[in-house]
Amino acid sequence: DDGVRLWVDDRVIIDEWHDTRPTTYRAEIEPGGGPHLVRLEYYEHLANAMVRLTWHRPQDWQARYYTNRRLEGDPVLERWEEELDHDWGNGSPHPAVPADNFSARYTSNVNFKDDLYVFTMEVDDGARLWVDGELLIDNWREGIRTLRAEKRFDYEGERQMRVEYFERWGNARLRVYWERR
Repeated sequence: DDGVRLWVDDRVIIDEWHDTRPTTYRAEIEPGGGPHLVRLEYYEHLANAMVRLTWHRPQDWQARYYTNRRLEGDPVLERWEEELDHDWGNGSPHPAVPADNFSARYTSNVNFKDDLYVFTMEVDDGARLWVDGELLIDNWREGIRTLRAEKRFDYEGERQMRVEYFERWGNARLRVYWERR
């Protein structure tokens, strides 16, 4: 709110230099290795000023945390996470999230080879895992468990992954990983 321009290595990737209401703009780039120069310019015409810049790698997980076990309402925390390997103990993922009775939804796009994979979830308490809309693991109940499922991909490519998790009380843990068979 209002105009914004974003450069990466002297290349404009967002150019929205006009009055507007709060809006989200997105751009995808492949910057390559090494350091990069990022420059953001913005202006405010009237009322409140707001600008926020975030970025993530394509394989990162978009995380949304809720203050209930049912993934209901608006999330109290949204962030990007490199991997799903959390052992919060009796604590919380963030001060905005309670230590007990919370839930989270994670989404990511991950590239897989055409092969057989074993997906593993180590959880305390409940969790579910979808790949390309197919529910592979469904353990929406309290307790400590290690869960596994197999999935064969017939072609190499990007897959949509979704993980849902809830914590009832006590220790909280979520670890998700996979390996080729």
